[in-house]
Amino acid sequence: MICKKCSTQLLNGVLFCNICGEKQSVYNAASEQIPEQSQALYAAPECFTLDPSNGLYYMTAMGSNLQTGENGQWITWFYPDSGEFTHNFHPTDSTPNIVKPVTKKSYALPIVLPIVALFIGAAIAFFQMGGFALFQSETLPDVERITISDADLATLLIDGSPFIDDNSQGDDDSQGDDNSIDLFLDCTDYFPGEIIIVTVTGVTEEMISAGSFAAIYDLGAPHDFYQQYRYPIEGTSTLEFYAPTTVGNYEIRLYSMDFVYTDETHIISVPFTVSEAGT
Repeated sequence: MICKKCSTQLLNGVLFCNICGEKQSVYNAASEQIPEQSQALYAAPECFTLDPSNGLYYMTAMGSNLQTGENGQWITWFYPDSGEFTHNFHPTDSTPNIVKPVTKKSYALPIVLPIVALFIGAAIAFFQMGGFALFQSETLPDVERITISDADLATLLIDGSPFIDDNSQGDDDSQGDDNSIDLFLDCTDYFPGEIIIVTVTGVTEEMISAGSFAAIYDLGAPHDFYQQYRYPIEGTSTLEFYAPTTVGNYEIRLYSMDFVYTDETHIISVPFTVSEAGT
């Protein structure tokens, strides 16, 4: 079909032109034979809904366009005859979605003042009770000097403190591993459009406040060339992606914050492939 405003060649069933944004005419189901669902070559994902007027499947989501800053609705169309996806953004207002910097309130003054007053009160009471004269009547016991040979010192630096139980060290390490940030995939090779299960662990409250997200990238692509993206929850979460429809090498990356796509905010990447064979 052709856009009635800018004459751009569009796919059948598209409601808005992805070049000029012009709304297109409603698809005329009586003028063209719609293939039966049983004749489709590719099965639509479970979360997509069939549009009987054009025989295509769609999924909608409210969000913002990171390139223009506009708020609106994303519509993803799935073509069962070719297995392809298209993404259309339809703005709901003309006000740019400006992300304001997050500012933290200063709680230092209300906390510091009572502490200072407490120290002043303790100092006054200390001097009223005699001050340093309280310590002059008592004699501290002699402390036995312990000497460590050079060999013992070298052993101590290598093996660690002899007073730390090895079992307790192992427990601390295991707890640290549970709280570490990591990302896992359910397999390494997928069919085009296949569901990818991603497990993210160790996400902190600060990362959630900053908009931490996971996204699919072409392998080695720049930070701002993301594709599908999902937002994890604090702690451990399971995210679902759809494998790209083009065969190739990809990766899923985890970033500590949104709108800042740099090496500093990039935490971890896990590669995977999309092939006709799958796994």
